[in-house]
Amino acid sequence: MTILYGLPDDISTTSKPSAEWIEFIKTAKPEAAGGGGGIVEARMERNRQLELYLASNPEYMAETTVQVTDTTYPSATGAPLPARIYTPAPTPTSASTAPTATATPLPAMLWFHGGGFAIGSQLADDEALRHISHHSHITIISASYRLAPEHPFPAGPDDAWAAARWATTTIPHSAFYVGGVSSGGNLACVVSRRARDTPEAGVKVAGQLLVYPWLCSTRDHGGFVATLSKFEAYSDNVNDPVLAKGKLGVLEQVYGSPDPRDVDFSPLFDPKELKGLPRAVVFVAGADLLRDDGVAYWKGLRREDPKSPELRIWPGLPHAFNRHKELKTSGEYKGHLNEGMEELLDLNSQTTTTTTA
Repeated sequence: MTILYGLPDDISTTSKPSAEWIEFIKTAKPEAAGGGGGIVEARMERNRQLELYLASNPEYMAETTVQVTDTTYPSATGAPLPARIYTPAPTPTSASTAPTATATPLPAMLWFHGGGFAIGSQLADDEALRHISHHSHITIISASYRLAPEHPFPAGPDDAWAAARWATTTIPHSAFYVGGVSSGGNLACVVSRRARDTPEAGVKVAGQLLVYPWLCSTRDHGGFVATLSKFEAYSDNVNDPVLAKGKLGVLEQVYGSPDPRDVDFSPLFDPKELKGLPRAVVFVAGADLLRDDGVAYWKGLRREDPKSPELRIWPGLPHAFNRHKELKTSGEYKGHLNEGMEELLDLNSQTTTTTTA
C-alpha cells in the first residue's frame, strides 16, 4: 500500500475502500459498540484487549532498544497522572564518549493517545513509540490525561498543557515536539497554540506529528474553517466502519458538548487562523470521517508556509485502521510515523542551521 503525498485533485477519490480493506472486512468481526454498557465499560474493555495484545506479543519489544520508565506528572489540578518515557539507547558513537555535563540532549516529543477523549491510555501507542524513539533517536513522553465522562472538557486540554509545561522543565531536550492520534492529535494542536500565545510559559514547540486528528466540532464548520475545507468526508465517509458520524456525535456529547468554536476543543477555529504555529507532518486516512479535519489543518499551515511538509494520505482505509493487526498496512504504520518524525527533525535542523549561519 502506498501513501499519497500532497492533496489529490479530488480528495473524495481516497474514500474508495482499498483492496486490502475489502478483503479484511469479509472475515473481520464487528467492533463492539461500547462493551455492552457504555463508554466507561468500552474503555475498560479496550484497555484489557490492549494489555492482552502487549503481553502476548513480546517480540515487538525486542525489535528496538529503548529504556522505558513509568512515572507521573502533575495534572492541571495537581493530582498525579501516568506518563511513560521512552529513551533510546546511546548510539555507538555517543556510547564511546564519556557523558559530560555539557553533552547535548536529545530531541523530545510529548505524545497523546487517542480515544475520543473518553477511551484509551498512555499504553495505546507503545509499539509505535518504541519504534520512533529507537529509529529517530529521540526521547518520547507519552502522557495520559483525564477522560470523559468522569472528567469532561476542558480537563483534557488543561492536562495536556500541564504535561507540556512539566515535560519541558523536567526532560532535557535539544528541541521539543508534540504529537498524537485522533483526539490526542487535537491535544497536540492545543499545546502548540497555547505555546504560541503564551511564550512566557517557556514551551517552545518545534514541530507536530499528527495522525488522523480530530480538530473540529461536528456541529460547526463555518467562518475561517469553511475556507479550508468543504468537509466532504462527512458525506464520503458517513459510514466509516470504525468511526461513523453518529459515534463521533456521541463522543462529542460525552466530552461535554463544548462550544464548537472553543479553540481548546476545535483548534481549527484559531482566532489567528493558524498563523505562527509550528510545522506539522499530518497523516489522514482516505475513508476516515475525520479525514478533512487533518486536510484543513494542513492547508491552513501550508498557505502560511509553502515549504511545510506534504500531507500524507492512506487511501481507502478508515479511522484507526492500524488497530487491526491483520492488515499489512498496520505493520507498516509505525515505519510511516517514524519517517514523518525524521522529516520534522530534518526540517528543524535545517532551520536551526540557517538561523545560526
